[in-house]
Amino acid sequence: MRVSERGVVAFDTAQLEPGEYQAYVHDPSYQESARKAAAEWAAQLAVAVQVVNDADEGCKLTLAALMQDSNLPDGTINGFNRGPAPSPYPSLEQGAKAQHMYEWRSPDPGSGAFNTEEPTAEDLWFLAPHRGRRRLRESRRRQRTTS
Repeated sequence: MRVSERGVVAFDTAQLEPGEYQAYVHDPSYQESARKAAAEWAAQLAVAVQVVNDADEGCKLTLAALMQDSNLPDGTINGFNRGPAPSPYPSLEQGAKAQHMYEWRSPDPGSGAFNTEEPTAEDLWFLAPHRGRRRLRESRRRQRTTS
């Protein structure tokens, strides 16, 4: 299929092999099936464009609602986030506790923050070739600086 810059879908005969192209030219049912497939692609493309357009319009309406100046005498223009909703937590300490209420647990015992656990055998096996290369580079660097 070929889609033009204006969104028109057409069956792309340039992609056909010579034998396929001959069959396309001489077989009306092949041409009809190609037209039907192009129409299906055009319908799917139109639906996808409409969905994206609807989402874009929703974002536009939301931003327009946020940009309305809710306090004209304050001297600011368009008042975006000028009066944000108050925090549901009475103190910063309680907000921080709520933010860290759930502790993340990795499904892989060998992953996590650096220096928080001992490496597993699999980690060591994976890192061994890299550590060897690094040590080799360091020893070569030392030899160049001493000579």
